[in-house]
Amino acid sequence: MGVGMAPEVRETCERIYQEATGASEAEADAWMDEVERTHGRYVADIFT
Repeated sequence: MGVGMAPEVRETCERIYQEATGASEAEADAWMDEVERTHGRYVADIFT
């Protein structure tokens, strides 16, 4: 369950960012990468 859910959560965050900022899909993906790597605000904690 958790493994399949993690990508959906990330995609939802990206979609929210796109809607809020008017960013493209690629820009939203790059933003999410930045959030994961730099800010430490998003950490996927997956249980199987």
